[in-house]
Amino acid sequence: KLAATHGVDRFADTSSWSRLPTGEPRYHGTRAWIRGKTVSSMDAGDATIIAVEALEVGAAEGKSADPLVYHARTWHGLGDHSKLDPTGGRI
Repeated sequence: KLAATHGVDRFADTSSWSRLPTGEPRYHGTRAWIRGKTVSSMDAGDATIIAVEALEVGAAEGKSADPLVYHARTWHGLGDHSKLDPTGGRI
């Protein structure tokens, strides 16, 4: 888990990341990245939902992937298996 380990310098190993010219970390080996600014946030139970305005994006050439969503502390791929029909059920 990049930058998520407790009790250590999370950014000490610079072989897996570099900085954008504006200072944000960018992880190597990702298919795409987004640099953004927070425009609003709201509490949602024990979580916080953050709305971000995309300022800059980048993608690896020749690579494509299904979109991802982060839920319950893990990433989930979105695709045909996760589509909902108009009545709210799964297709």
